[in-house]
Amino acid sequence: MLDYRMGHKTKQFSVVAQGYGTGYSLSVLKEAAEKINAQEDWGYVDQLAY
Repeated sequence: MLDYRMGHKTKQFSVVAQGYGTGYSLSVLKEAAEKINAQEDWGYVDQLAY
């Protein structure tokens, strides 16, 4: 029922959903987030802020 309500209506999509939360460790994700937060020069992206 949860898969269906989240848009995973087929077996194929349910298989994808079962993989959520797997992959990179929290320490690797934290390190990547810290690098993004430390970024000061965003080039043209700064112009897109509204």
